[in-house]
Amino acid sequence: DIVASSAPSTGYCNTMGTATTMNSLAEALGMQLPGSAAIPAPYRERGQIAYETGKRIVDMVHEDLKPSDIMTRKAFENAIVVNSAIGGSTNAPIHLNAIARHLGVPLDNDDWQKVGLKVPLIVNLQPSGEYLGEDYHHAGGVPAVVAELMKAGMLPHPDALTVNGKSIGDNCKGVANENTDRS
Repeated sequence: DIVASSAPSTGYCNTMGTATTMNSLAEALGMQLPGSAAIPAPYRERGQIAYETGKRIVDMVHEDLKPSDIMTRKAFENAIVVNSAIGGSTNAPIHLNAIARHLGVPLDNDDWQKVGLKVPLIVNLQPSGEYLGEDYHHAGGVPAVVAELMKAGMLPHPDALTVNGKSIGDNCKGVANENTDRS
């Protein structure tokens, strides 16, 4: 029973472990389509967003929109703030610092302290919280988190570009937390 309840679906990190964290931060960086990070693996929406992602990548090639245009210092600072708000994995700084270094964007552990320290935990997801990944998805995922951060004036760069060609602020403006007691 314990094993069955800890992983109620296939192919999906049901807590805020490294997989859910990095999916969320990829979206916060602007590198995933809005609303895609928290979709559980067995959901039909996952296949649909994969198709939309493929179409968008082809469009990005035609537009000459490159990952380096999106993953800027501003985007990394947004991702740090989102990581603090979601209670992301302690592996996040290792991975994001490495990605930033590869892109030539200065980012180190001191930046995580400066940018993310005062951001409150707003996602109530295991292991630090009470609920599971599916609840995070139903509450609105990353767009709902970003919208809450913008309302509180805590997202440092709502103008940061994302893969759909819009800013993260435009993508998340007006998104509501659909499950305030379970997210």
